[in-house]
Amino acid sequence: MSADEKKTTTQEPNTNDGFDIEPLLQALGSRGIGFYQITQMTLQLSSLFGVAFSILSVVFIGYQPSYQCAEVNSTKLDDVLDLKRNVTDDVSVEYEKCSIQVSANRSGELQGYSLPCIAGYQYDGPKDMSFFTEWDLTCDYSGLTELTQTLMMVGQAVGAFLFTSLADRFGRKSVHIPCSLGILVVAVANGLAPNYLFFLFCRVATGAIQQGTGLVGFTMYMELFPKWLRGMAGVIDGIIWASMVMMLALLAYLMQDFTWRYLQYTIAAFSAYTILLPCFMDESLRWLVANGKKTEAERVLKRASRQNNVQYTKVHAALEELFHSQRSTDTNAAPPSIELAASVPSFPVENEDPESANESVEKLLGFDDPINGSVAEKDGPVNGSVAEKEPFMDGTVSGDVTDKEPITTAVENGDSVNLKAFKPSVTRYTILDILKRKVLLKMSFILWYLWICNSLGYYGLTLTSSQMAGNRFLNFFLQGLVEIPAYVMVYFALRRFGRRNVGCAFLIITSVSLLLSAILLATVTGPAIGPTTNVLSLIGKFGISGAFCNLVIFSPELFPTNLRSAGLGVSSAMARVGGMIAPFSSNLSTIAVWAPGLIFGAMSALGSFVILQLPETSGRPLPTTIQQMKAWHKRTPSQIQHAEIIIEPKGEKGIC
Repeated sequence: MSADEKKTTTQEPNTNDGFDIEPLLQALGSRGIGFYQITQMTLQLSSLFGVAFSILSVVFIGYQPSYQCAEVNSTKLDDVLDLKRNVTDDVSVEYEKCSIQVSANRSGELQGYSLPCIAGYQYDGPKDMSFFTEWDLTCDYSGLTELTQTLMMVGQAVGAFLFTSLADRFGRKSVHIPCSLGILVVAVANGLAPNYLFFLFCRVATGAIQQGTGLVGFTMYMELFPKWLRGMAGVIDGIIWASMVMMLALLAYLMQDFTWRYLQYTIAAFSAYTILLPCFMDESLRWLVANGKKTEAERVLKRASRQNNVQYTKVHAALEELFHSQRSTDTNAAPPSIELAASVPSFPVENEDPESANESVEKLLGFDDPINGSVAEKDGPVNGSVAEKEPFMDGTVSGDVTDKEPITTAVENGDSVNLKAFKPSVTRYTILDILKRKVLLKMSFILWYLWICNSLGYYGLTLTSSQMAGNRFLNFFLQGLVEIPAYVMVYFALRRFGRRNVGCAFLIITSVSLLLSAILLATVTGPAIGPTTNVLSLIGKFGISGAFCNLVIFSPELFPTNLRSAGLGVSSAMARVGGMIAPFSSNLSTIAVWAPGLIFGAMSALGSFVILQLPETSGRPLPTTIQQMKAWHKRTPSQIQHAEIIIEPKGEKGIC
């Protein structure tokens, strides 16, 4: 039953999306896709070059080979020792990683001295093979390589908050193209960096700008397709991401004998396509229609009609009908004395489709998940982006009523009034409401842990691939390859087994493989241990990729409408915490090679248990209120699906 059929304080889920542009997309082609969509899709997916390469390139441009103090000629060594101890007798020298150990036999008395690496360092490879070797980020400067990746994640957090909000306000294209050009500029600047501090600044800038490219580009990509295609579109996006990971390994392999700066310039070259974007990339049609920009929408539709070889008159008629139906909806809304679901819109989606109503973040959050972080236009006509509103904004509402657009409604005397003046009574929540309500707080703690766990595991395994036994380029390539079957498997498994069970299964796979790898590394020696633990690590990467993909789909389905953006914003921030810690797992592995696997495996084991404490969302309409979410803990999915939605009265407080 739709909102128009039952204007009461209790409603059933309706199928009104606010702006349902599906008929418009169908008018552009019988299956909602044609040459125009393929062209735009190609342009938008091309942004994954800059996104994937900028996040993961540190594995190669910051590679840390084995090293030791460079040898010192005997004359210089005698000068140093004479200055300190006046030692000129028999001397033996041992070169270590961070010191030179000198033993001197003077008049039958053995004396030992420890010197710093006075002649610099000797690396297992050329001096300029990475910025680690070029700037000698060793010993006292150990950890500075990992710091570049950590601060890049900080930049991502800032960029995710800033650029997604700008994209909602000013348009997807207006943000995506400048950020894509920015990625090109900063990538070149990274290669020109004269010192570590300048390079560090560029990495932070890369992280921030990359979110404007990746998240906003993914939003445009998902907004391009009709509902029935979005699941497959998400799978394609995930496969392209994994392909970029594999391509980076191939590029690094081909350029291993050159300076790291050449690899960085090559990475920048893959973003050179962005100079063509202003000419060929169009604004998101959904954003134009949702924001009432009819003239711009007509211009886009004319180009799309021409490229798809369809009659523009039919497309234009569908556009006119869309705007007419929206005006009719506005003028037939209920009086302000009735609390409508317009402010807390009900979601009709029965989440058998993994792409349904996911307002999720980024691969990416950095992930990112690439599969089904689809854009949910159901949460409001304006904000259909990955991060709909600023997650910490007070009074966030993901609904159809905003203070920006006056809505009129017919009242008893037949006159039209401006609902903006009445300010409909709707309970507005802030992030503090999560802390006040037990059900929300418990659910949020579980989700925060899962986001940290998945992000730490995914990036930890990826960034430590160069320390696995065997060829580091092949190991990194395989790390990307195993993601492809994980994404495809999640897509089909969700339809049959539900979110909780799929997430639990993938986390168990991760836990068992990584814990077994840690045990073998700690207890077994021999030539076979390296290949065995490599296979187990790849199985773990397969598991954590599937678990991360499932989590991105699962999370937005758990929060009620008025807290969905805020809840996802905090969850995304938690993922950044895992991403900031992950680079230092390589430092830990130099102390205890089995330790990262033990930590990742133990966290995944706990995650496989706590995810089962969350309510299953498969087969249920998305919750619109806290009251409805509370009912999930008391009823079966079939009961929830047919239950009336209770609009929470204004001002209701307390602990759920």
